[in-house]
Amino acid sequence: MPDKHRSVVESMHYQRERDALIPHPVLADAALEQITTLLAQSPEIGQPTNRPDILAITTEDTPVLPAAVLYYAYDDQTVVLLSIVKADPLAWLDWFR
Repeated sequence: MPDKHRSVVESMHYQRERDALIPHPVLADAALEQITTLLAQSPEIGQPTNRPDILAITTEDTPVLPAAVLYYAYDDQTVVLLSIVKADPLAWLDWFR
């Protein structure tokens, strides 16, 4: 069970990338509400990146939001959304290189 509910802060970089992925603000908020709520409660669920202070979580493809990777950092009180980019559907091929 989550121990607390952190504040979620969107960086300007994240906001620009989100707006490019989902141009309609109301749809963007609705599409990302579940994942941001989950991160506020349990931010440790993300996958590590090459930066120890940044985690990543992938969203599924929906009619409103294409599959995307959301990068974020967190501490005891805040989750900072850093970046959101369209997921590369062929990224798994890199595993074989």
